[in-house]
Formats: sequence, C-alpha cells, structure tokens
Amino acid sequence: MTQIRRDNHNPTLIIGGGLSGLFSAWLLQQMQQPWVLVEARDRLGGRILSEPVVDQQPDGGALDMGPSWYWPDMNLRISTLVEILQLNSYRQYAEGAVLRESAAGQIPDKYPAQYSAGYSRRLEGGMANLTGALIERLPAQRIKTGTRVNQISLNDDGSYRVNMQHSASGEPLTELTADKVIVAMPPRLVAETLTFEPELSVEMLDELGSIPTWMAVHAKAVVSYPRAFWRELGLSGMAASQAGPLVEIHDASVNRADGTLAGALMGFVGYNAAARHTLGQDKLKTMIVSQLTRLFGDEAAQPDEVYLVDWTQEPLTASAADKVQNPHVHVLGGLEEISDEAHPNLVFSGSEASRTFGGYLEGALEATERAVLALYPDAEDSLSDVWEFRRW
Repeated sequence: MTQIRRDNHNPTLIIGGGLSGLFSAWLLQQMQQPWVLVEARDRLGGRILSEPVVDQQPDGGALDMGPSWYWPDMNLRISTLVEILQLNSYRQYAEGAVLRESAAGQIPDKYPAQYSAGYSRRLEGGMANLTGALIERLPAQRIKTGTRVNQISLNDDGSYRVNMQHSASGEPLTELTADKVIVAMPPRLVAETLTFEPELSVEMLDELGSIPTWMAVHAKAVVSYPRAFWRELGLSGMAASQAGPLVEIHDASVNRADGTLAGALMGFVGYNAAARHTLGQDKLKTMIVSQLTRLFGDEAAQPDEVYLVDWTQEPLTASAADKVQNPHVHVLGGLEEISDEAHPNLVFSGSEASRTFGGYLEGALEATERAVLALYPDAEDSLSDVWEFRRW
C-alpha cells in the first residue's frame, strides 16, 4: 500500500477497511467518485478473518475465525454481492444428529437435526474471499493500512482535516483533507478513540457508545482434523453444551484444492473475557480438545491444529465497554441518525449502524448503502446497472 500525500484531492475519505469500508469504496468506484481509504490494521477485512488450514496438504482451504455464514432468504444484499463478485458458496453441513450436553458434562443426548443452519451458506475459500474480491477490484494506491485516525476537524470551507498516526509506532503522519467522510467503524470505537472538532452532540456520543460491537465479546475456536470423522458416526457436528468451554459447536469442514475434505469443528467459548484471560489460550485450547473428545469420541483428541481468536483482545474491534459485555447477548443495535448536526458531510457506517441487521454481514452492506446515499443522494441513478440500491 502506498503513502497518502496531503496534496491528493480526496472528495471522500473512508475510515475503516472492514466489509463496510471496502463496500463503500467499491460503490464509490462504480460511481466514478474518487476516494481514499485508511485502515488502522496492517490488513484489510476487519472482523472477517480466514486462516489457512494447517494439515500438510497443498491449499487445504480456509477456516473462518470471524463471521462464517449468510442466509440467502434473508440476506439479499450479501447474496447479490456474492453473485456480482462471482464467488462460489455452499450450504452449511447439518446432516445427522445434534448433541446436547448438560452442565455435568455427562454422555450427551442425541437429537435429530432440526436446525436452520442447513439453510445458511458459506463461501468457498472462506469469508475472506468476499473482502478479497472487493480488494482486487479497488486501486491499491487509494488504500493505506497501518494508519490510525485520531481527530477529524471541520474546516471553515466545509472540508475536513484528518489527523493520523502510524498504528504500530504511534508516529504522526501527514494530515489528510477530504470533502466528505465515511466513518466505517464500530460505533463504540468511534466514541472511545476519535475526537471531533467541533465536538459531536452529547446525544450522538451517547448513542454511539450504547451499541455493542458484534464479535467483540466472543472468542471463537476452530479445530481442524484430517477428515470429518463425526459425519461417519451419523453426527452433524452441531452441539449445544452447558458444560463448556464451547457452548455452540458446528461443522466447519472445508474443501481442499484436490477435492478432498479437511475436517473442522468450530465453536464459541461461553466464558466471559475475564475468565478466558485467567485461563490463558494454551489452557483453553486443551480444554476445548477435551470437550470435543468427550462429545465426538477419541478421534477428536488428535487434531491437526487448534485455532483460537479472542476478539476481546483485538483493540481495533473491542472497546472497553465491549470487554465486559455478556457474550450470550446479541444486540442488533442501529443508529437512528448517521450524521451529527455539526458535521453535515460526515456519516457513520459499519455493521452496527444498520437498523435491520446490526452486527451481521448484511448489516454492513445496509449501513453502507445508507451512508453513501446520505452523501450522494443521486447515486441510485448512477449505479442502476451495478447495484441499483434495490429496495430490499
């Protein structure tokens, strides 16, 4: 990624390189509206993170450590974008029995699969293929990673002056100016980490700070195996447990490049952030393998790899308020207003800003539509052949 210079003309600045920020850039690109995107991480994608399978196989597939699914019947925007980007998808595996484990950790009960996961879909190569396909269609010279925004100030002429620093070193970077700004970040991180001149209203700050960040309270584990042996036992890979540490488990197997299947089970840790921190990752991984062995049999005791991402430990995802949130609660969120009276050409986006699918991939696209239309109300006509801003 190249260094952004102050003398570049920046009609629109996008802050945040997750799905919402990248989709913002893609929409503006279709509109032939110049833009610049800055992202604090050294990578793009935000909470969309897919790890390659480690199983001594060439191109063993990718495992989703963030969001994994979308639901075509409900998520029409994501379904449309997957089609436009010509990505391949497949149904979540849900054949066979579902296990339920009591708090005592006894032999689990088996139930016939009666679960909507069979109607959800995943992407070949992992959900990162969605953001990767967007990135491939964007000019790299307009994207700057490893760049954290500190302050956004409104100039007398109505443009914005943006102060930035290098994320790793903290060294200040050259200021950037823009006519319009899309803040594609979790609302709580906006309230905690950005300062505005003039200041945002108390009402706006309170609303931004009140919306939990999805995934920010969670730790997600994916355990890979040479094969999906549970399927041979008539098990779906789905389990619900009151004993833990994983409280919700699903089949996460992926296709290798040679057409064979790399087995994998994924689950969400039920312990809160403090308990996870006390245990430590190594102990927690050991406990996860023990639980899977208890549920699925001795073969589960020999995984290829145990992947664990505690999103609470990701400062560019989790705010201080998120770290103490109950991990079993999903608040849909949604901003009533996406701009503040003091900043008419600055809008807030990101999945949690969505009023209908807060925290979901679909919500990131819905919030982006809303933000771009607010800044460019005539965009519907210019995008009629590509996106059309359909009335979903």
